[in-house]
Amino acid sequence: MKIKRSLVNQMLTKEQILKLLKRKVDNHNKRFEFISGKKADFYTLRIVFSRGYEAEEMFGESSESQKIKAGFRRVKNFLYMLRNGYPRMTADLSVEEDFHILPKGHRMKASWETFHRPEYDYFVEEETTFGNYMQGMEEE
Repeated sequence: MKIKRSLVNQMLTKEQILKLLKRKVDNHNKRFEFISGKKADFYTLRIVFSRGYEAEEMFGESSESQKIKAGFRRVKNFLYMLRNGYPRMTADLSVEEDFHILPKGHRMKASWETFHRPEYDYFVEEETTFGNYMQGMEEE
């Protein structure tokens, strides 16, 4: 009997998430490493995951597993855009925020900044949420 595994039913640690992202990069690059504009790198996927996680958090989601799932959904949409050259039809508008971090040579790479919120890194221990960013702005 097979056990059904789902991201919703189990909590992933940051180390497990990094391992999954590394595996996604390796699998993608097996096919597309030598094609201009289609190579993925680990650091970029970390940024994309963190943006998906933060967006779900900003929408008021309280469940940690749902926020992680949103991060992976954004990574999936980003890799689709890398592979095919255009965003998935069912992708949300947030995929447009990642146009400037596409690799050089990609047909949709933007030369201007397309992400207009403070940077957030899910994998850093210190708290860098939007509220803390605004408090830092007021102190200056």
